[in-house]
This record gives sequence, C-alpha cells and structure tokens, in this order.
Amino acid sequence: MHLVALATGPGTREPIREIPRPFQPADKAVVPRVVGSTNPVRIDADNEETFSSALDLARRLVERAGNDAGKLPQAAKTHDQAVAVQVETVWHAP
Repeated sequence: MHLVALATGPGTREPIREIPRPFQPADKAVVPRVVGSTNPVRIDADNEETFSSALDLARRLVERAGNDAGKLPQAAKTHDQAVAVQVETVWHAP
C-alpha cells in the first residue's frame, strides 16, 4: 500500500511557481490556488519487508487453498479488489 498526502489552499500573490490557468476558463476572474503533495510512502502491511504485487498475493492464496475452490472467496475477502481479480486469473490459468 502506498500513501500520498495532498493539500490545497488559497493562492498567494508572492513570486512562486504558479499553477497554469485553465485553457478555456469559464470566468474571466482568476482565483489563485496552491497545491502540494508528498512523495509516496510504502506501508508494509503484511510485515514481509518486501514488495508483494497483487499477482504474488493471489498466487499464495491459490496455493494455500489447494484444490478447494470454496476457500478462495473467503481468502480473497481479506485483500483488496486487485488481489481478488488476480485470484480469478491464477485459478483459471492453464
């Protein structure tokens, strides 16, 4: 999981890097705004200390389920939609 913080607020008239104005403004009055963001921060929610893609997680779930397809829906509920889609892909792969 990655987290990014975004912030926006009223603009300033001081010399800073401006946000470009819209190409086709709806109004002639310009209301300046400032926008800021952080770099992404990775959260290691499973404490494995390595990155695991949705496909990697799905392969592990299918491996744990073995031949019991009934275990997969419950196991997939503990993960997000991306993992659930990959579980279907891995389960139906030749």
